[in-house]
Amino acid sequence: MPQETYDTYAEFGKRGAALEAEWNSLLEAYGKKYPNEHAELTRRIAGGLPQGWEEKLPVYKPTDAAQASRKLSEIVLTSIIPSLPELIGGSADLTGSNLTKVKNSVDFQPPSTGLGTYSGTYIRYGVREHGMGAIANGLSAYGAIIPFVATFLVCRILLVIILAHGIYPERTSFLMPLVPCDCRHSADIRLSGSVSTIITDASKSR
Repeated sequence: MPQETYDTYAEFGKRGAALEAEWNSLLEAYGKKYPNEHAELTRRIAGGLPQGWEEKLPVYKPTDAAQASRKLSEIVLTSIIPSLPELIGGSADLTGSNLTKVKNSVDFQPPSTGLGTYSGTYIRYGVREHGMGAIANGLSAYGAIIPFVATFLVCRILLVIILAHGIYPERTSFLMPLVPCDCRHSADIRLSGSVSTIITDASKSR
């Protein structure tokens, strides 16, 4: 390899090291001025979860009455969101059906619209499953944020492929089974770090 190539990449390394040192210095100064906020930020960046968050999870028994998985998902989100401020997400134009917007949650919207604020943690993606999956991947890759998204089962195949591509970027194709369903079936897609889970509600009566 030509020496010129080594020299060029070495310069980028030096520039990156200088920027990292500047960032570390800024973060240290921030910690001295705002210790509580600094502790919260560094916890999120490190991927740690608040102590005792799992104690907020609802507990069920085999004898409990059956509920649609989308309702169970809503109950879980309602229970843990106050303890996990980094949990951010929403639905692709199916908020009312997916039950992803919990009580007291605020939409991520420009304040000028009167529909929410930039501190909001609920995102209305519209009919954009592909964009929603891409955004969730980006938020997860950036770090300090745990994204969650939801859609109907009939839209899940495209979304799962998008999420899977984010987890396995070296793969260029994915084989997904086609499951017969109608629009009353739904699925919630949850993405946390490098793991995605599909929770399917197969009940037609709910």
